[in-house]
Amino acid sequence: TLLLRGQARLLVYSISASTSLPLAGADGWEPNSVIPGTDTVTLTNRNGEVAVRNGAGPQRRVLEGVALVRDTAVADDLSLFGGVDAQNRLWVQQGWTARPDVVTENVARIAWGPISRRAAVQASDLETRIFDGLSRRWFPLGPVLVGSWSADEKRFLYVAGRRNEKQLLPQ
Repeated sequence: TLLLRGQARLLVYSISASTSLPLAGADGWEPNSVIPGTDTVTLTNRNGEVAVRNGAGPQRRVLEGVALVRDTAVADDLSLFGGVDAQNRLWVQQGWTARPDVVTENVARIAWGPISRRAAVQASDLETRIFDGLSRRWFPLGPVLVGSWSADEKRFLYVAGRRNEKQLLPQ
């Protein structure tokens, strides 16, 4: 089974049956990703709100009261939720019951790790830092041209840059 992005929605494609079906949303909520290796779906609505649905269970809102516009992430074990709002603030919520809060402002670009518990965050001044969402610690890197996370999210391989270089973290 493959997950494909169609023109307007996500599609589940069965290789054996050679068929694709839309991944179902509900009541104004559109699926935007599936956590690899699980049946956990992240959904968003027109207001930028985020919800998570595990299998056929009910969907639960996360980052409640926050309108996200980009770079939404959900950790594979559902321990962390994050995203960037229209004011370029990075919001993070630890677990289901915590309240979301702003961990940094002036976010120009962000590269979430594959597990979505860590992120390389580039500010508008091009300085890049690693944010560890579980410990809530920051690790400075300086300007970064390009970078890539290891599969276990313990390492971030990157090419350091200079402030006047334009091609920085992928968008």
